[in-house]
Amino acid sequence: MKRTVAIVAGVVTLGVALYVGGRLTAGPAAPAEAAPAPTMRFRMVNLSYVIKNYKRTDALRAEHTELFKQYDSQITELKKLIEARTKQAQDPQFADKHDALEKEVKRLQREMQDKTEEARQALDKKQGELIVLVYKEVAEAVRTYARQANIEAVFHYNDAVMESDRNSAANIARKMSAGAMMPMFLNPNLDISQDIVNSLNAKYPVTTSAPHASH
Repeated sequence: MKRTVAIVAGVVTLGVALYVGGRLTAGPAAPAEAAPAPTMRFRMVNLSYVIKNYKRTDALRAEHTELFKQYDSQITELKKLIEARTKQAQDPQFADKHDALEKEVKRLQREMQDKTEEARQALDKKQGELIVLVYKEVAEAVRTYARQANIEAVFHYNDAVMESDRNSAANIARKMSAGAMMPMFLNPNLDISQDIVNSLNAKYPVTTSAPHASH
């Protein structure tokens, strides 16, 4: 009996020692380091305003216009040739060449259709490339601005550039149906659109004129 009591007492003593020792060794749990609270430092960018006033946009638009002019010139030449051959096919003095002229007219019409489709695809592709290029440059300027100004978030919206267009029926209808965030009130100090325009224009000054069409 004494031996049993001694064993039980030893087990209890060991358990208490382990518990107390563990508590002394571990000490009080250190509180987890709290993440810094957001400061709600955010700004807004009118993407339409930035793109309209970014000088590089004009140069890129000139590239698209130049490509259009090249295709338009080729298609116009084909149209003139079709008109000339059609007129010849209807002229009695070319009666012996009537069938050949009609075949040429059909061939030229197919060629013009192919050239028109080629132009459409090329212009759509060019426009897509320019849109992506401009957006990437604007986004990079926004990221740089945000990092330097310690801003946590920048949201973009699209609104009329001219004050006279802000309250037009078309613009209001567009904003009411838009899925993106459209501010109903905006403190002017939150809008960094002009700062982004200045940053972009300083980085990409346009010093060359638009290319001329080749002859």
